[in-house]
Amino acid sequence: MNIKIKNKTTKAFILILFLGIFFVVKQDIAQAAFEYKLLESFPGFFTAGNSMTDLPKLILAIYKFAIWTVGIAGLFMLVIGGFMYMSSAGNNATATSAKGIVTDALIGIVAVLAAYLFIYVINPDLTVMNIAF
Repeated sequence: MNIKIKNKTTKAFILILFLGIFFVVKQDIAQAAFEYKLLESFPGFFTAGNSMTDLPKLILAIYKFAIWTVGIAGLFMLVIGGFMYMSSAGNNATATSAKGIVTDALIGIVAVLAAYLFIYVINPDLTVMNIAF
């Protein structure tokens, strides 16, 4: 039987469905087999060479690292946009590009903070990673 699926969304949904079923069925194997030796240090959380057996701590570290990364990237883009705007010297194209960069950086920072606030308002426990197997 040869079934062709043309819609990418349908393909992704079917893949996620099968992976979900696989992990629900094989949950006991996944829990027992998780041990990962870190090849590189995870900035601010874990050092290289440690053996990780606690998946929730690793997910929390990735979450916190992502929040810090978005904040630092937003600040960096604000500085670049501000520098471009100051150094445009009356060039309207450069000034418009710089304004776009600053606007996009501010929208990104506000979106991340709004998402965090939204989750915190719904349930403050969602902002604290507490996964128990």
